[in-house]
Amino acid sequence: MDKKFSFPEALIMLLMTLTADVIELFIMFMGVIPVITPIALGISYLINTFVLAVILLWFIIKKEKGLWNVAGWLLEYIPYLNALPIRTGTCIVAIYLANHPKIKKIATGKFKKAKDNVIQLKKDENQNKNESKEQLKEAA
Repeated sequence: MDKKFSFPEALIMLLMTLTADVIELFIMFMGVIPVITPIALGISYLINTFVLAVILLWFIIKKEKGLWNVAGWLLEYIPYLNALPIRTGTCIVAIYLANHPKIKKIATGKFKKAKDNVIQLKKDENQNKNESKEQLKEAA
């Protein structure tokens, strides 16, 4: 099975997001000082935008939708909430889902056809049971 993201690629992406999360955590602690807070938030937004652009471009190049990744990134733009490692977590989830298409289909709800097939099989099974019961009654 060919994976969309190789181990070195995933490692580079995760190191980039983890480094950005650690820098933002440090910036948020520095942002407690009233004079530094606006500067710290500005730097935080710049880091967010840069890392988001690089990772999203990486997903686009790999022809993988980065919506899983973008969903977590929106939380990174909320001040003080961005000190949490949400970016790294969503990046891990996005890479995992890209490398495991079967799980991705289940997670995104694209298994409707399979679900419909299971429902049809159950209906056929019930119909066969009813026909068998009718045949037994006729034989008796």
